Amino acid sequence: MGSTSTLDRRTFLAATASLTVGSCLPASVLAAMPLSPALFVCDRRFTGSLARADVHATVTYIDGDVTALWRDQLSGLWQNGTASVSGLTQPAALFCLEQLARGHGRSVSARHTVAGTDAIAWVISPVSPRGFL
Repeated sequence: MGSTSTLDRRTFLAATASLTVGSCLPASVLAAMPLSPALFVCDRRFTGSLARADVHATVTYIDGDVTALWRDQLSGLWQNGTASVSGLTQPAALFCLEQLARGHGRSVSARHTVAGTDAIAWVISPVSPRGFL
């Protein structure tokens, strides 16, 4: 599986914004972003800005395929608890994660296509009967 490090909210926002000049996350993504996500998933295609980051959440890098991520980390993480996961991936990876999340009482609470790239910044959060936790 990929290497790991940690990531905080500020670093995520800076990394995402630096993918393209002038790109920024909308208020809906910022509002849904947990201060300390349990995990941040980053496609290796978008790691340039994360390489030197001082981060505070676990970062897992994927190469488009989420199988190992699911098997080794997410299924256990989502089995119990209220962990939110954030990420920066291509649409296909997010689609797979979204399908897996539904079976564990989670849903995509925010998503934003990063202008000029095929990257999507997203947050998957637990859903309660009254909405997102």
